[in-house]
Amino acid sequence: MKNDATTKKEKIRVLAWGDYCCSTGFGMVMSNIMRELEASGDYEIDVLAINYSGDPYDEKRWPGRVFPAMPGIMSQAPEYADVYGRKRLLDMLATGNYDVVFMLQDTFILQPVMKQILTIREQLIDAKNRVFKTVFYFPIDAIPKPDWISEVVSLIDFPVVYTKFGFNHCVKLDPSLAERLKIVYHGTNTKEFYPIDDKKAVAEFRTKFFNGMADGKTLIVNVNRNQPRKDTARNMMVIQELAKRGHKDFLFYLHMQFTDIGGNVFVMAQQFDLIEEKHFVLPSPKIFNANQGLPVDVINQIYNAADAVFTPTLGEGWGLSLTEAMATKTPIIAPDNTSITEILADNRGYLVPSGDNPSAFTTKENDNERIRPTMNVEKAADALEKIMQGKKPDVEAAYKWATALSWKNICEKEWRNIISEAAAAKSVITTKSAPPMNRAERRRMEKEKR
Repeated sequence: MKNDATTKKEKIRVLAWGDYCCSTGFGMVMSNIMRELEASGDYEIDVLAINYSGDPYDEKRWPGRVFPAMPGIMSQAPEYADVYGRKRLLDMLATGNYDVVFMLQDTFILQPVMKQILTIREQLIDAKNRVFKTVFYFPIDAIPKPDWISEVVSLIDFPVVYTKFGFNHCVKLDPSLAERLKIVYHGTNTKEFYPIDDKKAVAEFRTKFFNGMADGKTLIVNVNRNQPRKDTARNMMVIQELAKRGHKDFLFYLHMQFTDIGGNVFVMAQQFDLIEEKHFVLPSPKIFNANQGLPVDVINQIYNAADAVFTPTLGEGWGLSLTEAMATKTPIIAPDNTSITEILADNRGYLVPSGDNPSAFTTKENDNERIRPTMNVEKAADALEKIMQGKKPDVEAAYKWATALSWKNICEKEWRNIISEAAAAKSVITTKSAPPMNRAERRRMEKEKR
């Protein structure tokens, strides 16, 4: 008989669902969390990967057994023709092979299958007694709809939101969440994003990467996808405002695909009489697209080469480019809205008034009818003029704040505890006792009985 010292510890079986093997924000978060979990040796990880085509990938960056959300011939069946792979998620959960399902996604994407996930769990209690617990990590980047909370967040075993901004909005809609909804900030990958001490090398990179167009100018960088929530056209408004004020000594670099779900950047620029390579530049489509961006080391060099990182976004659940820039000691200018107010507090960046008058709000197509605040263009130009004059927010404080949130620290202090707690909660369920229902589940069951 083996003693405790020689008995091999059983690994926690995790099914992770979210963007993977791709360069989206969700994908970067998933990669960093899964890498830290994998490094501990305590988890057996399967990943149902959204935005993954099935092509070869870097297994160190993307650990675990990876399954495409919409794989090959399966996508020909209507129920599997879903880029989010929700039907395949249900199939994998129904195997009963997992202790914990970790989900990183928007609430409204999970909503259509949340009831089916609960049904599968009830069936597993009767059939195999191998019941998974749900962990859901989600952003709130505007005022959420009540049913997103009641039909998703309130039904999750271990709900985790990015920020206090998100927490407050969830609790406002379901006060009972105050007792169990956790806040876990995103981490910062300090091995990949850091200040480059060799300033000569940074200057040489800047000249080469931008073909000399940024030499002698203030370089303003926006690292965001060209999509409606990022308010791409407002970059053009700010550029035009700077030009009207007589500034010629600046260049905007828009690190995004020139044509995407946010529209065509060149068509936008034309309407503001802006000229590529004079006022702004974009990455070459030969080396860049929305899902497969540039290597991380190049992005770090871009941050280091920039005089400021700028975004006019209409709202963020987090905004990875902000804390990445903080980790390189690059000044940030961003709108004073949603989670950004929290992230750039205490002068960690220049916060620009957003939604500061009744006209400064908008809605976007395919954005769930959310009312979003818009950045004040004149005030944004004022903030950029400060950068041009050599005035900066407290980049040292920002650096300390962001680097204290390393993914290693976040995973050791937060995610390992949450997933272990979820696995332990799973183990106490037996075929003789159904899993305890929270208040939202009881309300749902009562409605179905009527």
